[in-house]
Amino acid sequence: MSKTVDDLIKACGGPHKIAEASKKTRDPIGHWAVRKWALKGIPRMHFELVRKLAKVTIDEIHTANLKVDGVRPLARRQRAEARAA
Repeated sequence: MSKTVDDLIKACGGPHKIAEASKKTRDPIGHWAVRKWALKGIPRMHFELVRKLAKVTIDEIHTANLKVDGVRPLARRQRAEARAA
């Protein structure tokens, strides 16, 4: 079974751990913003951080994002079209 955004946040050690680790990147983020990811999806600029902390692939992060209601429906269609091409 594929992971959800909540699963990925937990695998990273939680919102506070992600926020702390992000301070060492070009795109620091607060723990409250991380909590919003469950509703809005993980922003692409933070994929690499989540990948390292949760030890998952970029594809797993993208798949988790697609499970969030209302997250980038166009991206889902574009990805399907790319596979078909």
